[in-house]
Amino acid sequence: MMATDRDVDVDVAVAVVGAGPTGLVLAILLHQYGVRTLIVERNHSTYDEPRAVGISGESLRICQQLGILDRLVPELRMDVGHRYFGVDERVLTEILPQPTPDGFPAKSVFDQPQLEQLLAARAQELGIDIRFGTEATLRDQDAHGVRLALAGPGGDELIRASWVVGCDGGRSGIRKALGISLDGSTQKERWVCYDVVDDPHDEQFAELHCNGVRPVVVAPGVHGRCRYEVMLHEGEDDERFLEFATIKALLAPFRDLKQDQVRRARVYVAQQRIARHLRVARVLLSGDAYHLMPPFAGQGLNSGLRDSANLAWKLAAVVTGAADESLLDTYEVERRRHVKQMIATSVRIGKVVMVVNPTVARLRDIALRSLKIVPPLWIWVTQMRFMKPPRLIEGCVVATTTARRPPYAGMLGLPVSQYALASPDARFDDALSVGWSLLEISSAARVDVPPTITDLVHMLGATYLRLRAETSRAVHDGDIVVSDPLPPVPAGEVAVWVLVRPDRFVAAVFTAAEAEAVSKKIGTWFVDDEQERGQHAA
Repeated sequence: MMATDRDVDVDVAVAVVGAGPTGLVLAILLHQYGVRTLIVERNHSTYDEPRAVGISGESLRICQQLGILDRLVPELRMDVGHRYFGVDERVLTEILPQPTPDGFPAKSVFDQPQLEQLLAARAQELGIDIRFGTEATLRDQDAHGVRLALAGPGGDELIRASWVVGCDGGRSGIRKALGISLDGSTQKERWVCYDVVDDPHDEQFAELHCNGVRPVVVAPGVHGRCRYEVMLHEGEDDERFLEFATIKALLAPFRDLKQDQVRRARVYVAQQRIARHLRVARVLLSGDAYHLMPPFAGQGLNSGLRDSANLAWKLAAVVTGAADESLLDTYEVERRRHVKQMIATSVRIGKVVMVVNPTVARLRDIALRSLKIVPPLWIWVTQMRFMKPPRLIEGCVVATTTARRPPYAGMLGLPVSQYALASPDARFDDALSVGWSLLEISSAARVDVPPTITDLVHMLGATYLRLRAETSRAVHDGDIVVSDPLPPVPAGEVAVWVLVRPDRFVAAVFTAAEAEAVSKKIGTWFVDDEQERGQHAA
């Protein structure tokens, strides 16, 4: 039986279990959307050991939205490529990530403890309640909420949350309590990870030494930090590779090493798994609790941050009564496909790296170099075009004729471009609303906004913004003036509207004639009546 109001010690809208990057990002975003959130973390502080080292442009854009970007940038090695070495340490190829619409490099190297400390500090600045050193156990749930039993420094207590999100890692207790299986497999190869300081590597490339004997990955950071990962052979003793004498010998080809320069040494086995479901009624999963993937594509943490950004605004809309609970169904619809793509990509890259037969490795090297004969294929590899963006083809998006045709084809379901502004000190995202934004693109001095569009803005509580090119003569106070070229308005139309979700993804691209269909589809999730919103929130 579910607890009554008098039975619980704390009553919150959302309880986030886990204060890693995924949980902290989710909680901060929920706070920005006006939702009271509690974070529960079993460790006594943020995790102090390095784990992930690669952060994507999309994740940096999320950090911008959180308000920590300026503090994070000094801790980044930005715009990092990959240099692959083959047998005999000959360079196979250099892979250079291409610019992204997010306004940041596709990949940068960072230090996870630094990121977690910045996120925790930001959460505390905002007054979010974080319970460190506290174990959370899922008790039960009903149609109105979820009970969690907490055991922490202040003793035991029972809390009720309208919603719970498990961000508690690969061994998630929340996922296990829900009885959700983590489907997939365990990589048979073991690796040992060494994080060191005072390192001489200062290149803008991560090095992947695919030598056919013992593969090694080198990822230089900033302030002398560097990550080395070394593959172990079958039958080798884990403990020996944690001894300093072995570490020093393994890293000797790359640097001299003193014992106090080793931050961490850890043997790990990668997983390629995804939870069968990520929601049971009022309990959801995010981050490693939902998916695990090998490190070769550097997408584990980034996928977790995408989860949080996708879920936060939807959960906030449901909590506040602005949207029907069915909106949460789009979370799994939108995230599962891309997570599976990232797992598959990580596995494929690993197969290239983890060849330990010298003959097979030489054949691999020949095959890779032969790609130069086919320039489109060579470009596809060296520009990392195999890294699929998280494009939404289902979920909370509305396809229109305008979105299918040039010059607007390719915008729908992707993050809106972070246009360069005429004011060099400003960022495009800072002009957008924390919630929904509706962008008007036109060369006209003024556009008569149809009532259907006005109603859509009201339903979503969106901010209406006029975008104008820097060269336009039709610029007025309050317009967002961009120095990047804007797509032209189709012949016969006075404007095109771009509907941007709170997570910066484009939900619709439409003309005045298409506005009614867009509003009708969005209206299947969102509530356009104050009284009805109150009923949903209750």
